[in-house]
Amino acid sequence: MRVLALCLLASSSFAAVSPPPDAGTKVAALTPPALRLPPGARARALALELRVVPGDELFSGTATLDFEADRPLDVLWLNATALTPGALTLTAQGQPLEAKAEVVGENFLAVRPARPIPAGPSRLTLAYTGVLSRKNTGGLFQLKEAGLDYAFTHFEPLDARRAFPAFDEPQHKVPVTLTLHVKKEHLAVANTPQVSETDEPQGMKVVRFAPSQPLPTYLVAFAVGPFELTEAGRFGSKKTPVRIIFPKGRAKDAAWAVASTGPILEQLEKYFGRPYAYEKLDQIAVPMFGGAMENPGLVTYGQQLILAKPKEETPGHQRAFASVCAHELAHQWFGDLVTMAWWDDLWLNEAFATWMSAKAMVAWKPQWRFDVGQVQNRAGALNADGYASARRVRQPIESNDDVANAFDGITYGKGASVIATFERWVGPEVFQKGVQRYLDAHAHGNATAKDFLDAQSQAAGKDVAGPMSTFLEQAGAPRVTFTLECPKDAAPFLALEQTRALPLGSKAPKDGVWSVPVCVRTSAKGKQSRACTLLDKPVGTLALEGKVCPDWVLPNDGMLGHYRSNLKGAASFEALLRKAGPALSLPERIGVLGDVSALVSAGESELASALALVPEAAQSKDRQLVELAMGFSRWPGEDFLPEAQRPAYQAFLQKHFGARAAKLGFQPGAKDSEDDRLLRPSLLWLLGTEGRDAALQAKALGLARAWLTDRSKVSADVVDAVLGLAAETGDHGLHDALMSAVKTETDRTDRSRMLGGLSNFRDVALVKEHLALVLDPALDPRESMRLVWGASGDARTRALALDYVTTHWDALLEKLPDHAGAGLASVAGGRCDEKGVDETRAFFDGRSTKYRGGPRTLAATLERIGLCVAFRERQRPGTVAFFSAPAVR
Repeated sequence: MRVLALCLLASSSFAAVSPPPDAGTKVAALTPPALRLPPGARARALALELRVVPGDELFSGTATLDFEADRPLDVLWLNATALTPGALTLTAQGQPLEAKAEVVGENFLAVRPARPIPAGPSRLTLAYTGVLSRKNTGGLFQLKEAGLDYAFTHFEPLDARRAFPAFDEPQHKVPVTLTLHVKKEHLAVANTPQVSETDEPQGMKVVRFAPSQPLPTYLVAFAVGPFELTEAGRFGSKKTPVRIIFPKGRAKDAAWAVASTGPILEQLEKYFGRPYAYEKLDQIAVPMFGGAMENPGLVTYGQQLILAKPKEETPGHQRAFASVCAHELAHQWFGDLVTMAWWDDLWLNEAFATWMSAKAMVAWKPQWRFDVGQVQNRAGALNADGYASARRVRQPIESNDDVANAFDGITYGKGASVIATFERWVGPEVFQKGVQRYLDAHAHGNATAKDFLDAQSQAAGKDVAGPMSTFLEQAGAPRVTFTLECPKDAAPFLALEQTRALPLGSKAPKDGVWSVPVCVRTSAKGKQSRACTLLDKPVGTLALEGKVCPDWVLPNDGMLGHYRSNLKGAASFEALLRKAGPALSLPERIGVLGDVSALVSAGESELASALALVPEAAQSKDRQLVELAMGFSRWPGEDFLPEAQRPAYQAFLQKHFGARAAKLGFQPGAKDSEDDRLLRPSLLWLLGTEGRDAALQAKALGLARAWLTDRSKVSADVVDAVLGLAAETGDHGLHDALMSAVKTETDRTDRSRMLGGLSNFRDVALVKEHLALVLDPALDPRESMRLVWGASGDARTRALALDYVTTHWDALLEKLPDHAGAGLASVAGGRCDEKGVDETRAFFDGRSTKYRGGPRTLAATLERIGLCVAFRERQRPGTVAFFSAPAVR
């Protein structure tokens, strides 16, 4: 098929036809670059012409690259993966130059001229073919939805080279002109507006798009298929047209995306102080895709994120789409308009979009309480920062593994938390001016961390770059211990000491000094005051106002500073939580409890002391506090407490959460608030799984059976919880019904729900049955792998999941996307036993580590197992004692 396609390509109307040099000429073998393209040439413009027919096995194309050589070149190196080169033409300073293209290694293509390419402008036109993949969702790939074929692209970080040969590195940011040859009945969309459409023979048409503004290759995007679309209106200062694009027949399911995209765009324009830079804004649904991608003019979203049936447009769906939409649209400024120069500054894209998403949500929908989400993001980022395997935010990029690993919680979460820390330090208005200064200076170009930090320092009139770099350039985060001293004849003060915040059992180095913007709030006899300092040494002091010893100390005013805290001396978290009362905002209370949780993880406080905080938090009117109380209560999970203490644990859960769960029930009521609807599924889940509530499980079983015959019988809010809790009963009839239904279900969302339900069965015989579905031809293994992950998440079935992966390793890798093997080591991540580290390393080292990002994934998995063992050994005795006390029952 490749040979046939290449012959057809050479005679097509848009392929270059100049012959290559004499094939008999002997040339030396080439060694591909280790990672980056060698210096010597820079892209100036890129034109792409492709034939894309969803359903075909191959696509064909021609890439025309204008470039500037700054020295004579014996070889012009391009990035290309799984492409077969065809005819080419090369002109240098307007004169033809014979050359041939040669695939070298996995990621490179060498253009070898008959004589050196001279310094100055040149143009290369190269015909090629590639695979229109059915198993990858990177590069140019195809998916089937409701029996129809569609083609999509996703190029970040290293997959543009699967669709066309080019300088596939972010610093090569140039105008791109796209032409597509597609079926007449198909819609073709791309980054820019269509400028013409002309019929061709054999049921085809050619669609030409306007040249783009400068783009790096990873942001080029297009899609082809029997799409439909809805015009959402015109928004922003330039009245940018907004469209929502989706697979055929899904128009009614795009209502929330239609309603929310424009207002979110306008919120972002207000903050950035400059209009959206591109000619249009299309948002497109991709059926088999996790997350979203910020391609300018054509933003892609996982279908289940952007589309929802009218009766399934739940509060959870609305908030999930809106926050991701804000993230992707924030990228239109941070990432698209101004692009990082290299992948070590990915945080300039992802951390800013994460941080900006929360800001936009707070401004647009303050009742959604994304201000609490910012504090929760801080807590998650600090947890990730405690691993010995944690990266720096600005980690040097020395391999493709490093590129893949950059897309993690450190880049997104920690980066956003550090930004919030320094925004609070310099002030929101000053920080905003720094952001706008940076965008103005580097619009449509590339930039580095230094560029951004310099802009902030200039706006603030003080050194921001130095302190902020201490968080960007080293792994880990500080724990600041605040010891309150109240001398009899002197003003009170806080003695400060910083060390690296680490969980119990960590093997990470404990050294490290950060320049920490510390701000505390205190109250003495009802009068509150605030004091701040920059702690840039291991120890320091902070003078407090007045001469009266404070009643309480809030060690992180606003709880947005990227540091953990501990209180000692005359101050304590217990006094803070007891005495501050309404003086603490909801985000602050959540943040304080997060730091209490971190002390438990570090082994510096008893788990029992955190469990003692559950009764008050569980009765709160604030959903987020109830959810935090549930999180504390999950700590003594299935493989933590001995069976003898399980009845007391279940009674504890019923005592503090049972009444609320009974009041909420399974189905939404007319008077339910959005918080009720958001809390219901997780509350029922806690009681039905950890609490082993047989009545809840039985009710769920009846509802699950009803849902299988009539989808309207169960609210979309709770379908996943209902199916999961029903699985806890181990009902064979339900298992058989789900096994049968999932093979024929055409609705992707319902199929995912069925797989989720199956993944929660814990009967060993039943789990073995449904694991056989993972590679069943009736299912896509990208979906059915959920059965493996579900089994791996519970101590009762974890061994089955591990056994499945190890015995089906080759078959899984054949069916799953390229490089999926890197993540399969995580199936062992839930282990919490002494043999876990050695056994996991023995199998996965040399297997999962062969794939992009695999070495660090395995290291993190091994570390997780070791930390779990250390935590259980430290906290289990006290927790057993806690649940053995009569008062708990």
